[in-house]
Amino acid sequence: MATRLRLVSRSSRYATVKLAESTSACSCRLFSASSDTTHSEPDSQPEQAPPVNPVTGDGERLEKLRNLRVLLQQNRIETARGVLTSLVRSGSAPFTSPKDLFSAFSLSSPSLRNDFSYLLLSVLTESKMISEATDLFFALRNEGIFPSSDSVTLLLDHLVKAKQFRVTVNVFLNLLESDFRPSKFMYGKAIQAAVKLSDLGKGLELFNRMKHDRISPTVFIYNVLIDGSCKTGRIKDAEELFDEMLKRRLVPTLVTYNTLIDGYCKAGNPEKTFKVREQMEADNINPNLVTFNTLLKGMFKARMVEDAENVLKEMKDHGFVPDAFTFSILFDGYSSNEKAEAALGVYETAVDSGVKMNAYTR
Repeated sequence: MATRLRLVSRSSRYATVKLAESTSACSCRLFSASSDTTHSEPDSQPEQAPPVNPVTGDGERLEKLRNLRVLLQQNRIETARGVLTSLVRSGSAPFTSPKDLFSAFSLSSPSLRNDFSYLLLSVLTESKMISEATDLFFALRNEGIFPSSDSVTLLLDHLVKAKQFRVTVNVFLNLLESDFRPSKFMYGKAIQAAVKLSDLGKGLELFNRMKHDRISPTVFIYNVLIDGSCKTGRIKDAEELFDEMLKRRLVPTLVTYNTLIDGYCKAGNPEKTFKVREQMEADNINPNLVTFNTLLKGMFKARMVEDAENVLKEMKDHGFVPDAFTFSILFDGYSSNEKAEAALGVYETAVDSGVKMNAYTR
């Protein structure tokens, strides 16, 4: 019995040791496997960004569009104008261009796209982004949207100021292709641009179209056409325009009279020049320094030196002080009429007055 018990005890100890070894080995294998799994680098695909909505774009675009939409819905136009101005002056970020901004807004808020187009066109023009404003204008027209009268007026005015005369005419001709009725101001800018392009024919064509549509021309338009006629030597056309102006009971301005005086002087017609000067006095239009300088030049050109000197006296009687152009005209006039001593006197007076004759004489 004792022997059997020892055997059992020894066997139990052996079994216990074996079990412990087996458990330890199993545990090692489990932890080893777990460790391998933890530190291994499994194959994985690169994380992809969520797709961008083609209408609203990313979150920043969406937020800016929503903000503008709310402001327009609340009729907070000036606030919307300020937001839009900051946006376009910053380069339209996060939009690629003003046209991109308009397209995104139109798709997100179609019921407000016309109001938004008027505002955007005005903001671009006021920000002197003339090229972008013009591109937007034609983009709107291609989509059948007609900009507001105020925004078009502003665009034409800034185009002329930027000396974009060809673009001015093209924009205006685009207006005429529709049922839109241009204002007097719009016609004036288009006619002015045509004359600046030395295309008096186009200017007169628009002028006649204006009258045909029963839109009364303004003094400004007559002045522009009279000036264009005089500069191209079409003095007869200038006279007819002036007479028509009077028949319409429009009051000529100082610009009108100065333009006619210059035209007659260049045409070598002193008689008509003085006649215009007399009519100017009858209409109580006071001359300015330009008037007298033009008369001086015309009299010297006609070799009427004594009349030129009378003009100079009248100029001084009106309180005008000769400027650099006056001295230049006098010096050249006396020189061309072989009045060397008088020319020298003008030169000395100019030097004493601090005028550098070389900067003005031809």
